[in-house]
Amino acid sequence: SDVCSSDLSGGIAAVAGGIGEALITTAFGLLVAIPAVAIFNYFTNAIDAFVVDMNETSSELISYMLREGRKAA
Repeated sequence: SDVCSSDLSGGIAAVAGGIGEALITTAFGLLVAIPAVAIFNYFTNAIDAFVVDMNETSSELISYMLREGRKAA
């Protein structure tokens, strides 16, 4: 019985250190990943808005050029 309990407590202590290290590593990973995803989403949305503006501006420019082309002809 004593042999079994000492082996068990040694195994638990050895595993507990690894689990603690894994939890700390996970926490630091989340501290890096969450802001990175937020920044990525911000820039992705900014680029999408820029693309929409570019499409609208190019459509206006093409319409203007077509109108002016008809006036000149």
